[in-house]
Amino acid sequence: MPGGVMGGVFGSGSIADYIQSLERLKGLNSKLLLSGHGRLSDTPQDDVRIAIQRSHGLLSDTAQLFDALDARSNFEPIMQSVRDLNKLDDA
Repeated sequence: MPGGVMGGVFGSGSIADYIQSLERLKGLNSKLLLSGHGRLSDTPQDDVRIAIQRSHGLLSDTAQLFDALDARSNFEPIMQSVRDLNKLDDA
């Protein structure tokens, strides 16, 4: 946690749940944070703030990725329509 380092949110996790947990930690106004892994944080307010910012960035990046993947799946029917129109021009 020192420096707002985030280990990762894996398939079994949720970025939104992670952000909610960080928001709860931020509200505790702790002087020391002992995370489950890694070193302790003696600047928890700063570290949690940084982790929240990074998590929101990860959430945004993930949303953009899924939007792009969704756009690709919707792109094929459009391309098929163009191909069908080209076939009509060739006839």
